[in-house]
Amino acid sequence: NAEGVADPTVPPVARAGTPLPASRFKGNLIARYRFEIGDLAAHLQVAGVAQSEVFTTPITTPGYASLDLTAGVGHRGWFTELYVRNALDRRGEQSRFNLCAGLGTCMEMVVIPIAPRTVGLTFSQRF
Repeated sequence: NAEGVADPTVPPVARAGTPLPASRFKGNLIARYRFEIGDLAAHLQVAGVAQSEVFTTPITTPGYASLDLTAGVGHRGWFTELYVRNALDRRGEQSRFNLCAGLGTCMEMVVIPIAPRTVGLTFSQRF
């Protein structure tokens, strides 16, 4: 109900023993290499995320993998970083589901994608 209290007269949507809609595997891996270039502190970083398929009835969300790359330098309180998110521009899906318009009519599938390739440059200054 509106107060968040379960109504014992309404049967559950899923039967007992129905598996939760979750992937069997989801992982993140980050590797960062720090080094000096003259007076500059520098780094290179690689980050990856992967997720296996999510099985739900009747929809299955396919698995995906994404790769992020970063390079940065800094000196005496200032810092700049160049990054590429989803460097391989894979069109992975975080989730998918049917959009239902009431009365049991589920007519449209909605897909929530991962972000497309994004390239950026950041600058920061410590005060």
